[in-house]
Amino acid sequence: MKITDATKYELLLMNVERIPSHMFDNLGQHSIASYLETKGFKAMVYSGTTGDCEEIISGAIEKDSVPVIGFYTATDNLSVVKHLIEWIKKTYNVYTIAGGPEAVALKEDFLRETGCDFVIEGEGEIPEYQLLSCIIDNILPLEQVQSLRYIDKNNIYHENPLAKPFCNLDEIPFPSRKRCIGSDFRNKIDFGIITGRGCPFRCAFCYEGANTKKVRLRSIENVISEIDFAISENHKLKYLNIYDDTFTLDFRRVEAFCKEVKKRKLFWYCEGHTSNIAKNPEMVKIMVDSGMIGLQIGIESGSNTVLEAYNKKTDRDMILEVVNICKNAGLPRLVGNFIVGGAYETEESISESMKLAEQMLEAGQGMFECKTVFLAPYPHTPITLNPADYNLEYSGVDENTCIYSMQMPLMKPESMEYEKLISFKKTFDEMLKEKIRMLSRNAVKADVERIFFKAGERLNISSLWKDYYLKQEHIVNYIERIISIYRHGNNDYTDDELLELYPVRTFSLLEYKNGLLTYGSYIFSECESFLLKYSAGKIKFRDIIMMSENNKQDLLASYRSLNNRCLIYASRF
Repeated sequence: MKITDATKYELLLMNVERIPSHMFDNLGQHSIASYLETKGFKAMVYSGTTGDCEEIISGAIEKDSVPVIGFYTATDNLSVVKHLIEWIKKTYNVYTIAGGPEAVALKEDFLRETGCDFVIEGEGEIPEYQLLSCIIDNILPLEQVQSLRYIDKNNIYHENPLAKPFCNLDEIPFPSRKRCIGSDFRNKIDFGIITGRGCPFRCAFCYEGANTKKVRLRSIENVISEIDFAISENHKLKYLNIYDDTFTLDFRRVEAFCKEVKKRKLFWYCEGHTSNIAKNPEMVKIMVDSGMIGLQIGIESGSNTVLEAYNKKTDRDMILEVVNICKNAGLPRLVGNFIVGGAYETEESISESMKLAEQMLEAGQGMFECKTVFLAPYPHTPITLNPADYNLEYSGVDENTCIYSMQMPLMKPESMEYEKLISFKKTFDEMLKEKIRMLSRNAVKADVERIFFKAGERLNISSLWKDYYLKQEHIVNYIERIISIYRHGNNDYTDDELLELYPVRTFSLLEYKNGLLTYGSYIFSECESFLLKYSAGKIKFRDIIMMSENNKQDLLASYRSLNNRCLIYASRF
């Protein structure tokens, strides 16, 4: 893989995973790189898989003489980082750094086992600058580098005091493709931004609330300027993902953002806290009107006892209320996770979660979907520090057998067997798929159009609802019709206009049971059966009425009902 910028640089920042399916370019590393540039240091960023990283590292060291390589560490890529650092230290004479959320737990043992030179805990801009000033320019002693852990020349381990959080985020220059190596960073149609740091909530399993409490928000002017800058580098950008944990904290700030992003005609996603949304239901409508097509919320459990233990500041009624708020606002997609086997979990609490999930799917038909995960708390959070306080224990699973932390129960309730916990999750997962499959059979056009289209454009949204809709002949045909309608102008026909149009059913085969037309789980009335029988696009609605023993109003009402279920449409030709 070729490095895009041949100019020498002092630091290579790497975010490496084994499988790229859920990986996005690490904006934290891009922030560090852009900040260092203001201080006279050049850093490049690589996000990718283990398949390419050896070539990237070798090229950086052998061709560009890069003296320092830094790694982002999280729970699921920590073993990769360990192996890479061990290989680098055996092969090359360069410095290595480990940072990221997992760094809070990386101390003396990690440094000695891997040969890693430095660990930086927390936000990296200032500590990275100080460290480069020390090891590159020799103008600062190691003991003055904030947030640093290291072993000195005398084999003594040190932990320096933590740096204060970076206060004015507007001072950090924007991420740029010019600082990127061998990646599609902001090179396709989607891109991400971070508009703030820190979290005021104290969820018992979360890194941000436990370790980065102070909230700092970028000005909306600065955020919009970054969006404009990203688009100036790539005019194809169309889908924006806001990665903040707490984007919905300030209603007025969200409102100001929506006003500006709407002008740019972007589709966008974000995360939101259920309490903020329940308190300001009108906020979702404003967000959707400005182009928001996806929202993620923290659900975790359907048991109020469990939610209270997590310190979520929500309850099951509030969560269900948020689904209704989002549905009424016209949101295309709402997602969230349920934790199986978390704090104070019992068979009864899992049943409560399954019941809430069913209620949410019914209330958010065509919009809401969720998945289940096992508990995977970050290090130095209340749950990992004191699991017994939450009726939890480490499951005894050998971490060497675990690829993804949320897909194996590394923790479990004290009174629940490992195999039983896995069985509960499988049952939950099967219920979710079957519920969506069953509900999708009764789709109405508002839900179909919501997930497939917005503002006349077909949306690029991954959705289980879409998958099940596309398995049904009538919905596939109806979607093709909608594309045509949006292309030529959307017409909500009056009764008089319908009379001169050709009705077309969206399924082809005519099957009968006891004299009534059937299709899938539908059994149509006599009036509906007659209308559908002759809705092949060959006879005008007026002529069908004349042929039928049913009166005009009944046939028109049948058309409206069938059209709402995507089973029929009207065509001019």
